[in-house]
Amino acid sequence: MGIYITDPAWDIKYQIVFGDTSGLFKAEEYIVGDFCFLRIRTRSGNTDRLNREFKDKYLLIIHAREKTFAYETWAKVLVQILDRNDLKPLFSPPSYKVTVEENTPPKTAIGWVSATDADIGQNAEFYYMLSTRSPLFTIHPTSGIIMSAVRLNATHRGKHQLKVLAVDRMRKISEGNAKRIDFHKHFTRSSYLSNFNENLPPGSSVLSVKATDSDSGENGFVTYNIANQKMVPFVIDPFTGVISTTKLMDYELMQRLYSLRIWASDSGSPFRHQTEVYVSLFLNNLNDNVPVFEKINCNGSIPWDLPIGHSVFTVSAIDRDELNPIKYEIKSGNEEQFFELNPVSGVISLRQETPLSFQFNSTIAQLTAIDSDAGFNGKMVYVISSGNEESCFDIDTEMGLLLVLSPLDHERTSFYVLNITVYDLGSPQKSTWKLLAVNVLDVNDNAPTFLQSTYLIPIPEDIRMGTTVAVLTANDADTDDNSRVKYSFITHSDKFAINSVTGEVIVTATLDRELEPQHILKVEARDQPQKGHQLFAIADLVISLEDVNDNSPYCIPALNKINVPEDLPLGTTLLFLEAFDPDTTSEGEVEYSLITDHENTFHLNEFTGDINDNPPQMSRTVFYSSVLENSPANTSILQVEAVDPDTDSQGKLTFLIINGNHQGMFAINPFTGKDFF
Repeated sequence: MGIYITDPAWDIKYQIVFGDTSGLFKAEEYIVGDFCFLRIRTRSGNTDRLNREFKDKYLLIIHAREKTFAYETWAKVLVQILDRNDLKPLFSPPSYKVTVEENTPPKTAIGWVSATDADIGQNAEFYYMLSTRSPLFTIHPTSGIIMSAVRLNATHRGKHQLKVLAVDRMRKISEGNAKRIDFHKHFTRSSYLSNFNENLPPGSSVLSVKATDSDSGENGFVTYNIANQKMVPFVIDPFTGVISTTKLMDYELMQRLYSLRIWASDSGSPFRHQTEVYVSLFLNNLNDNVPVFEKINCNGSIPWDLPIGHSVFTVSAIDRDELNPIKYEIKSGNEEQFFELNPVSGVISLRQETPLSFQFNSTIAQLTAIDSDAGFNGKMVYVISSGNEESCFDIDTEMGLLLVLSPLDHERTSFYVLNITVYDLGSPQKSTWKLLAVNVLDVNDNAPTFLQSTYLIPIPEDIRMGTTVAVLTANDADTDDNSRVKYSFITHSDKFAINSVTGEVIVTATLDRELEPQHILKVEARDQPQKGHQLFAIADLVISLEDVNDNSPYCIPALNKINVPEDLPLGTTLLFLEAFDPDTTSEGEVEYSLITDHENTFHLNEFTGDINDNPPQMSRTVFYSSVLENSPANTSILQVEAVDPDTDSQGKLTFLIINGNHQGMFAINPFTGKDFF
């Protein structure tokens, strides 16, 4: 917000006149163009004095005064203080006393603890956990309900002190009577930095990270995963910590710096502890791109009397690698050294005069007439009466010499018929005429021209060798040998060949889209004159390979043997699978399956490769219901609800009754969770 400055002489100042009794804020002017913005800032050193829990909003009255003409106005500004996670949860009361009877069955709720967090929103979210693992008791992470883990009997008599932690999102912990348990797990380095080259094949290792855990057993078994929220073209081996690429990396087309968040997690219970390290990966540039001219097949003309040293044309090329400056040189077509190319700027200039096939005002014929009269009656005058509409010729009126006045173009007019008339100067004047045929011979002054500047040819990657994929044609306006065209590749290719006479392009080697999806060839068409210099044209031939299903998928990284403790609970993560298929069509979509798990011990999602690593969670610890006696069969008595953090088909639940239904009086719908009598 602010004020428009309608007069350049205005000098506007802002001041807070009400609502800031503690002096926390100050008003400033910030002028952009003809607008004076109001900027409200906290005073230096006062940011720590803002406390949302104490006061979450300030209504400020701003006074704006224009000093030159003493104009003034007021405005109200409401400053809302956002929450910061600066408070930890607090238990109320700080300690609890619970009495438990003998023979209490497992998963029985025996107590409840409660904590609150004065923050708001996500900052107020926290969970409960036991500071040390107890073989007898467990706690629900969100409700705070303490439950028995085993059947309690006489051998468990005595006092048991449980230390409960309330941990919020910033790991601010309320300990109550408990002490926080530190887990000794850390990476060997505080951060990792590495470089890797572009064009590495998918699955190439670029870095290895390592974390150590001083715990023993499952608590010390460390696994790794990438914690970035957005997809990155990398995968990490969960057991070795080796980071590998998942796709072909291109410096010119892709991101050049990748920041990864790597988590190292143990297999401790009831909660898995984890630590984090940042990894920076820089993509190195390689000289893997050829320079490309911004324009191709450039045509131009120069006046016949252009002075030596004058610029004729400027060529320009770009190189996406940006490693070395581009240098220009003339490869062919300048055998007679008529032109000079600046290797740095690309400017083409005239080096020497181009010889003409004839000289202007040169005599190509002399005509002679005889008049037997004497004096003026026998004096003759020669003129061109017709056939010289283009004014290419002139004739000496006295001598009868036929001259060329301007350049002749065989392609425009190859044959002239001139009417030469001779007049005497007698009276009456007499005349006679003759037709003179002038044949303009062809010289090689026209370069070949392709029908297209760029040819786009799609072909399947499994095409057979010897197959014709394109026929290129270039036309030359000249005649005879001057118009005879010979085709060739300027760029080297061991995959394709071109017929020098017909322009037919054929396949000469096996093609593979995964190694080289596109072939860009420059084709030259050069004429073949008997004498003089040759002229040429260049066209781009872009051959794109269409994918076929010719590659088998492979795991990134390769599957290894893993050791699994025999007492792992159901749903424990054993291995993260990611497979890559270089094919791009629908045949490149990967499906996963276990082919040797005859006892159905493990489960693998066939589409994502995600192992079912999250057990379902009941919405409540205990469900209560009642039913009247003599109720008819199939009476619905209870709705059981549960959620599964896993996605897709792994998030679909199946309900069943484990125990307590000894007489078969009850049933549950396996899909909806409804209990029936």
